[in-house]
Amino acid sequence: MQTFRGKSVSKGHKLFQSHHVQEVVEIRDSGGGFIHGKVTPQTRVNNRPYDVKVEVNLDRTVRRTECTCKAGLSVRGCKHVAAVCIFINNECTQSKTDQPQCWNQPRESQVEKYKKGCTIAQMFPGQEHLIDCNATYTFNDVQNVPYCTEGSLFGQYIQSEKDIEPLREIAREEEEKRKEEAYIIMDQIYRLQESRRDYSCYEVLSVDDLKMRLRKYTCPPELQSKYEEKIVADRSECLSISVLSESQSDCFEWFEERAKRVTCSSKAHRIKTRRDAFESLASQFKKNKFDGKMTEAMKYGLETESNARKSFEEQSGLKVTSVGLIINMTQPFMATSPDGIILSESSLLEIKCPLAVRISKS
Repeated sequence: MQTFRGKSVSKGHKLFQSHHVQEVVEIRDSGGGFIHGKVTPQTRVNNRPYDVKVEVNLDRTVRRTECTCKAGLSVRGCKHVAAVCIFINNECTQSKTDQPQCWNQPRESQVEKYKKGCTIAQMFPGQEHLIDCNATYTFNDVQNVPYCTEGSLFGQYIQSEKDIEPLREIAREEEEKRKEEAYIIMDQIYRLQESRRDYSCYEVLSVDDLKMRLRKYTCPPELQSKYEEKIVADRSECLSISVLSESQSDCFEWFEERAKRVTCSSKAHRIKTRRDAFESLASQFKKNKFDGKMTEAMKYGLETESNARKSFEEQSGLKVTSVGLIINMTQPFMATSPDGIILSESSLLEIKCPLAVRISKS
């Protein structure tokens, strides 16, 4: 358990006891094994579960962990990883449906008064298990599985897993390299943020011939705690959000973190051009929720964005790094999602793929 950070083990045990761990699968091979599972968020139980991946050695020590939560990028495992590991090591994995049905059962006096023959279970005994559920099977040990041969469906599945594992390893290495590059760039950006000047909003209280009295806008006291909990983020949290939301519209974290902030594309322009009725505009921002439905133009833009980025790199010879949501640390209610960062030129890349171009070509 030394691989886990802080109180992750105790928090993970609470998640396990609360039945937040689900869909856990362990696959063992000659080098150790892989554990995949999902963990329901502790408070926002209706949100998408966190995906947890754990690689273990032959001696069952943890080799590498991965989780889609904010703390999942840490070298030391988060509480969701701990919960999955505790689930695997727990001997009692029965669910409520594995236990005998206990509702609507007759009272003892009724059973004695109206005795019946035998139970349904005695009348129709279940078949014996053909496979020993407590046995350990590996990719290289298919013959140990009773009633299973190399030509069976299970054998074919095991073989396909063996064949595809080298490709998975290459993909994992490429993904880790890409995330590391994005992490380094985002770290530089957030370091620069610490030295930049920020601007604040002021309310005019009174004006006379000699001076103007102003008051700085601040968060209302009744909303301060919620603002600090939901909006404020330190540099490590900002870094995690930026790297995890790199796929932007394909990422749940991108929608979640972006919805509660003022962003360049969806809100900033409307705020800048508005001259009055600001409360009405704020109410619209609060009510407008993305329901997942996309127009044809939006679909076309998403489908062609990666090709446009690749074409730009080939024609310009510049390296473009994809990033996720970038949060203003000193004013965390503001954020932006650039389509790419060109570090060598200290520039941002904004990609536009209008549907009208495709229509005109066709």
